[in-house]
Amino acid sequence: MTKEVTGYKFQVQAAAENAQSSLRVHYMGDRPQGNPNGDGKPYTTTEWVSVEYNDGASGTFYYILGDYAPVLGFPQVFDIDIPEI
Repeated sequence: MTKEVTGYKFQVQAAAENAQSSLRVHYMGDRPQGNPNGDGKPYTTTEWVSVEYNDGASGTFYYILGDYAPVLGFPQVFDIDIPEI
């Protein structure tokens, strides 16, 4: 079964992991002091970002679900394969 999702699709695992690292630095790193919104405190997020793997009728690729436009650009809509139970 396939499901339409919104997120970021990568052909190489290293690219997906680099995107995940960029999100970690952006949301968990310290805000720059010189930034008008920066106060030196860490950013916070309520979302857990994980790299997932799809291998099925929709193709073989890695992906991150969600909308992280400030860091990764605009997300895309694509299909992933959901194993039937």
